[in-house]
Amino acid sequence: MQTLAVRIGNILNQADVAKDSGINHPTTHRYIKLLEMSNIIQRVPGFFGNRGKRVVKSPKVYFVDPALSIFLSGYLDEESIIRSRELGGYFETMVFLHLRELCEMMQPRAAIHYWRITKGREVDFVLEHARKYH
Repeated sequence: MQTLAVRIGNILNQADVAKDSGINHPTTHRYIKLLEMSNIIQRVPGFFGNRGKRVVKSPKVYFVDPALSIFLSGYLDEESIIRSRELGGYFETMVFLHLRELCEMMQPRAAIHYWRITKGREVDFVLEHARKYH
């Protein structure tokens, strides 16, 4: 969990998580899936016009409780959080949580994606609602 906590709001590369945590790739995959099923983390898929590519491309990962990710990252006081390189990811997580609640209230329910081009430029959130994109 600590290895994922410092990657909050970033593209999930399970091979890197496995390497950094010292756990083999299949076990890492199962642990990440368990965290997702337990509603501790949530993945946000990439946005592509071709729906099939969404499954293939790497998702971004967010902790459902940003305080847990902050604690697991080792930040125990306000000053250290403010100076952290993950501060943007924590802010992005708060925006994600608000958008997630909005999407759950919409009828039909909207989906959240992120959009990234090959040059590295990124739109953090794209909402898909009734075949329209916002």
